[in-house]
Amino acid sequence: MEQKTNAFTNVVVSLCTAVTSIITSEVQAMISTAAALVAIVSGLMAIRHYYYSTKRIKEGK
Repeated sequence: MEQKTNAFTNVVVSLCTAVTSIITSEVQAMISTAAALVAIVSGLMAIRHYYYSTKRIKEGK
């Protein structure tokens, strides 16, 4: 009797899934880091804006 299996196809699908999983987790970490940096810069710019706005109002300009 001859047994027909799809071993090669299963291995390819498994490898593709593993590679995709690794790449996705690395990309997610990079995107999270970039988003955190954007949030920090945005907060610093808001602080700067309100500091100078308050200073301008106190000076009466």
